[in-house]
Parts: sequence; C-alpha cells; structure tokens
Amino acid sequence: MHTLSQGKNRKVMIARALMSSPQLLILDEPCNGMDIYSKEELLTSVEEMFAAPNGPTIL
Repeated sequence: MHTLSQGKNRKVMIARALMSSPQLLILDEPCNGMDIYSKEELLTSVEEMFAAPNGPTIL
C-alpha cells in the first residue's frame, strides 16, 4: 500500500470496504488530493457500482 499512488490507494480502500458486500457505502471526499485523470477513473468506477443491480447505496 505504501508504494501505490494516492488514486490507487483510494481504490484499494474502496475495494476493501466492498469485500463484505455492504448495503451502504459512504464516501467522504473520495477524490481529495487526486489528479483529474484519477478523479475521472474513480468516479466512473463509483457510477458503475451504483448502476449494478445488487450494488450498494452510495452516499
């Protein structure tokens, strides 16, 4: 984890939170400190999770 970029580190943290199949996922400033490319990539992933039929509710 210490060698990952900030964007990849955030993705790992979200993936870790999703391992328990939560019904609710609260993201507090998920893009803070990320460059524009990483922000777009992360937000696209979040949109895909939200659109999934069994995906968690995302705040």
